[in-house]
Amino acid sequence: MDRSIDRRLCGHCHQSIGSEALVAMNRLWHPDHFTCSSCKRPIKQTFQAADNHAYCVQCFAQKSIQSVPDAWKRLSTRVSWPWTVTGIHAASRARRAIV
Repeated sequence: MDRSIDRRLCGHCHQSIGSEALVAMNRLWHPDHFTCSSCKRPIKQTFQAADNHAYCVQCFAQKSIQSVPDAWKRLSTRVSWPWTVTGIHAASRARRAIV
């Protein structure tokens, strides 16, 4: 775990968390700041993580399909092992969840 990151600050804007926080990828986020690295839309529930970036399931599936050989594309477009956002909590409760 990287202790140089202040986990009381938003993982995107690095500002103090107010009354609500989203917990994902062992960080706190303002609820609208945890976004897909591809489409930039806020992620509220299920996501995939790759290379320390979060992707909505749809963008991750598209990214995965583009990176596999054509013969494999017919096999499955299902993404396995999605992560789920822990939830939007009162900030004091969320901080305790990751400290």
